[in-house]
Amino acid sequence: MKIQNLRILLALAAALIASPLHGQGTATLEVTPLLIDFGEIPEGGRGRQNLTLTNLTAAPLDVTDFDQTGSESFVLDILGGAQPCGAQNPRIAANDSCTMEVNFTPEFPEEAAGTLTFTPNGDPTKAITVRLQGETPDSGGGCSLRPNLKK
Repeated sequence: MKIQNLRILLALAAALIASPLHGQGTATLEVTPLLIDFGEIPEGGRGRQNLTLTNLTAAPLDVTDFDQTGSESFVLDILGGAQPCGAQNPRIAANDSCTMEVNFTPEFPEEAAGTLTFTPNGDPTKAITVRLQGETPDSGGGCSLRPNLKK
């Protein structure tokens, strides 16, 4: 029985040595919030919301790929928030986080949608996508077809 237990312990030790330590080789990134809804923002106005990227591992994490799609009215500010990331592809220290600011600055009426995708440590299976949405109603400007009744 003792030899059987020793073999099991040796097999477990070999498996631990062969596998990476927690946080090394494992990309664990948390991005919050996953949906940023600006609601209605008037034409020429601006909405701002913070985005937080958190490294949940015990080793530094690199955001190796970043992609933005959708409306050009969404602008990412890498220097925004309380602890700015400083880059679209930041290196985040172990168990740390950084912030960015997303701005919605519509210049014309639209129902805007977009995404921001962050890929940690070159692992596309761990990529996180944030959905963006906002609306700019038609202000109703332009000419009027009502007659001028004042004389």
